Amino acid sequence: EAINEQDTQNKDNSEALLYELNKIDDIIFKEFEEAIVSNEAVNLIFEVKLDQELLEIVLAD
Repeated sequence: EAINEQDTQNKDNSEALLYELNKIDDIIFKEFEEAIVSNEAVNLIFEVKLDQELLEIVLAD
């Protein structure tokens, strides 16, 4: 049962990471849409910090 719980937690963490990446993608998409309309450059800076446990989970999948 502990293995199933760990698998569920790993899946939840992976899905949470994908959700966050999708949010970032949405932000970038909107910024570029606005840039096309306004004919201005887009400047975005993102800092992403992954803790070691999350990185191991993502790479294990």
